[in-house]
Amino acid sequence: MSSGLTFLRDLRYGLRLLHRSPAFTAGAVLSLGLGIGANTAIFTMLDGALFRDLPVRNPQELVQLLSVGPRERSPSGAFSYPVFERLRNSSVAAGMTAAAQMRASVAVEEDPAVARVELVSAFLPARRASRVQPLEALRYE
Repeated sequence: MSSGLTFLRDLRYGLRLLHRSPAFTAGAVLSLGLGIGANTAIFTMLDGALFRDLPVRNPQELVQLLSVGPRERSPSGAFSYPVFERLRNSSVAAGMTAAAQMRASVAVEEDPAVARVELVSAFLPARRASRVQPLEALRYE
């Protein structure tokens, strides 16, 4: 008997068994669907975060500056604002931006709450600064 006929006979037998036990079939289809969906989601996340270049002009030129203060044992990204301005205005770090996270008190409809806020600077060249209005975004969790 040819392998094509054997395959069709095996397929019919398998479908008959799945039809006889619908609970097992539902469980198998559900677990396959969840597994494939989870793998797709994880791969998509890793592909965007690790495998693709950042959407900037020269990603190989991006750097992260860390500082070690007199009382700190490990490097951190904390700089005072005057140090940040000096770095940003220097020719070495032209176009530098900064970000910081902190907690702040926020009143929403007069109910005070503590929220996590992110302060972000943006470097805009002088010729574009007149056309771009500052944007303030706030997300309440």
